[in-house]
Amino acid sequence: MTSDSNNSKAELVKCVSSDTLESKGYNRESAIVAVITRTKNRGLFLQRASQSIAKQSFKDFVWIVVNDGGDRSETLDILSSCEVEASKITLVHCVRSNGMEAASNYGITASDSSYIAIHDDDDSWDQEFLQKTVSFMQSSKSSFYSGVVTQTQYVSEELLRGQLVQLSQHSYRPDLANIDLMTMACGNLFPPISFVFSRDVCHELGGFNESLPVLGDWDFNLKFLSLANIAVIQEPLANWHHRDTGQEMPSEYSNSIYTTAALHREFETIVRNSIIRENSQLGPLVAIGQHLASFQQGTFERVESFHNELLTHSLGFEKSIAERISKLEAVLVNTKLSEMTQLNEEKFDQNLCRALIQFGHVDAISEVFDAEQYIHKYGDVEVRIKSGEVSNAFQHFIEIGLSEGRRMFVKANL
Repeated sequence: MTSDSNNSKAELVKCVSSDTLESKGYNRESAIVAVITRTKNRGLFLQRASQSIAKQSFKDFVWIVVNDGGDRSETLDILSSCEVEASKITLVHCVRSNGMEAASNYGITASDSSYIAIHDDDDSWDQEFLQKTVSFMQSSKSSFYSGVVTQTQYVSEELLRGQLVQLSQHSYRPDLANIDLMTMACGNLFPPISFVFSRDVCHELGGFNESLPVLGDWDFNLKFLSLANIAVIQEPLANWHHRDTGQEMPSEYSNSIYTTAALHREFETIVRNSIIRENSQLGPLVAIGQHLASFQQGTFERVESFHNELLTHSLGFEKSIAERISKLEAVLVNTKLSEMTQLNEEKFDQNLCRALIQFGHVDAISEVFDAEQYIHKYGDVEVRIKSGEVSNAFQHFIEIGLSEGRRMFVKANL
């Protein structure tokens, strides 16, 4: 998109101050579903979120972007150059940061829709997410449910050289099939990116609790369940992105779940207690959930840890190798592999080769693989090629040699 077209689109993007949302003359944007994105000086994430939203096969939505005290011009520039139609976008600008829950409420107030989805700027959707969730909410099953979640992919990533590099992904709570209040009282069962819910129920709840510095989504989910049911679509249509390697990065690009871990633990009890006090009819249920929470949460953490351990061993690499993969991927984005003169056999050990294959980077190995040395070292390889068992030395290494522990040879002229 050219600069001139960007400028013309910027004029079409509706911009409003958060202070004007409650005025009688404010004209709310209307659609079947309102997509709310909370952001603050995270342009890299907002660009990716715009791609996630633009590619949705379901098009009857409005996108409300709440700039929570960040740079207004940068945010508007991104919205002006993204692929979402300008007529669907409203930018709500807050002069000062009011927090995530207030940002959600601003976005909800700025729109008029049957359903609401919170698409945080650092997460993403499968292109069928809105189509399948809205279709469910409009089906006969919706008489029993006022919200629906999809299963979720947990995505581990790093910020390297100004680019987001994916390290791995795995299913988050793959056994999630039902949402019940007792289990929810023990801990949040799903992230905001996977949830589409009824505006009517949200209105009855009074929106999100702006007094909470963390866990506002869990508080909302608990209160939502006190009024209505939430269904589960057992397809992984939402991606929950985490910068979880311990890498140092600008604070605005970190995950709050890690930077405010102690605050999260403190407010877990506060949220449960407030539910009990405010909903006497739910008190016994949530109280039991709170009583079991320490055991259950410990169980969740042990299961999650065990799952991650299995994932690590199944891929055959430790965290240090995962970091090496991410660095290699970052370099691959910006330069040809042949220009990486520092490569040698040590950097392409067996674990790294297995991990690169798992991540779909077979070509990265083939570019540096020295077939001549491999055949010279292992005489049986030439015999297998001539017999037609394998077509070449690289195929032998990938399909046979790696599992047998054979050496990886790197071309000397890189």
